[in-house]
Amino acid sequence: MTNQIEQIKEEKTIKSNTLHKDNRVIRVKQLHKQGKEAKLLNNFLYREAQLKINFGQKTEQGLKYNTLNTYDTILTIPEMRKILGLQGTGRYIELIEIAIEQLKKEVIIYNYRDKDGEFWENYKVRFINFSGEKRERKTGEKTYTLGISEHMYKIIRETKLNKNFTQLNLDIHTKLTSKGIEIYEWLKSYQNMKGGYCAPLNLTTINDIFFTDYEYISKARTLLMNNIAKINEKTDLVVREVIKDKGKRGEIYLQVQESTTSKKDKLDKKLAITNQKRGQEKQSYKVEKDESEEQMIANILNKG
Repeated sequence: MTNQIEQIKEEKTIKSNTLHKDNRVIRVKQLHKQGKEAKLLNNFLYREAQLKINFGQKTEQGLKYNTLNTYDTILTIPEMRKILGLQGTGRYIELIEIAIEQLKKEVIIYNYRDKDGEFWENYKVRFINFSGEKRERKTGEKTYTLGISEHMYKIIRETKLNKNFTQLNLDIHTKLTSKGIEIYEWLKSYQNMKGGYCAPLNLTTINDIFFTDYEYISKARTLLMNNIAKINEKTDLVVREVIKDKGKRGEIYLQVQESTTSKKDKLDKKLAITNQKRGQEKQSYKVEKDESEEQMIANILNKG
């Protein structure tokens, strides 16, 4: 068991493309604008910490993972370029450092209970508590060390316990813009709630989601619908505008559901895994049968 824990500590990344994100983290109020790179890095670090936490809880020495520095993630420049989709630009160092600085800025999270049990209706938190850069002695390679804040780790640890979370696929985020990622996660958080009907959107909420300052709902609606069109085209969601008989003037009502293509892909994958398991079981049975027959022949020969 000890060897497994040490191995996790030495790994620079843990392979997986999904995470379970607390809806409180999705529905925060942004106080500072974030680019696409910051959002991608946010989700990557969230996923890394979550995987390590989940692993730690399954081991006898899981408490070892309660120390904050255990969750620090060390990434090389090539790894950062891949995570943030910066392989095609020469400005990658600048964009990496902008993303890191943006994740150090505060956001407002709602309905937060601190480690002392005190409940806060809203609370300012940072995603990244610190960052550091160094060069490896042997290779001279530059690395970034990124540490998530204590408050954010607490939320990540609680995510699946609270059951108010959204499963996200990191691969989908790379297909969207910064604003697209923001509204996609917001919509996704309503997919399995009350038939996929979202909370009403008005001018204030749209400005909060997109970090814009529109004065008229018509312009905000245009931005919203343009991003929804891209989400319908590129993601696993189908988003429809709903007309409500008793809807309020200046509010937009949406329904979000999983797309037929996404459902089919999941079904195909499930069937492929089932067929693979059946094939493995048949192969295992054949091996056992062959070994049994060989043993029977050997026994007969020995008796002879």
